[in-house]
Amino acid sequence: MAKQIEIVATMKAGKLIPLDLFSDDIADIEDGAMVQVFIEQSKPEKIRTIKQNRSMWKWAKNMADALNASGFDKRKFYEAVLLKGGQDLPWSKESVIDDLWRPYQEAITGKKSTTKPSTSQYIEIYDHVNHGVSRMTNGISVQWPCRESQSYEDNRY
Repeated sequence: MAKQIEIVATMKAGKLIPLDLFSDDIADIEDGAMVQVFIEQSKPEKIRTIKQNRSMWKWAKNMADALNASGFDKRKFYEAVLLKGGQDLPWSKESVIDDLWRPYQEAITGKKSTTKPSTSQYIEIYDHVNHGVSRMTNGISVQWPCRESQSYEDNRY
């Protein structure tokens, strides 16, 4: 039976350039051996849309407002997750993105920049963040902004 190895590669100037370190997988193939290669072109997923970016920042502001109004300040978050003590630390849309959104995003996508996840990954990240915050705060949950739920003017960040 033939040994099958999948190699991910990219095309540059008409040449196939491997992206994986696969040398261990092919070390036992003898020089001059006949190999069969199948090429499949995959479409990259679209990255986030402008509407998703606006919605993410509007959601972050709404989440910050909800967390602050409930008394669940950042100190309580850090106590629950990381450390003890300190003074009240109110949430901002930037701290919601940095402290809540980005850790989930990096765990799910491996990407740090909020411009990099695909449109479908945005939904997955939001679901995980919203669920995590709801569990940690005993029920705080903020709906993802959309035209149906808010006026267009309210949807701007």
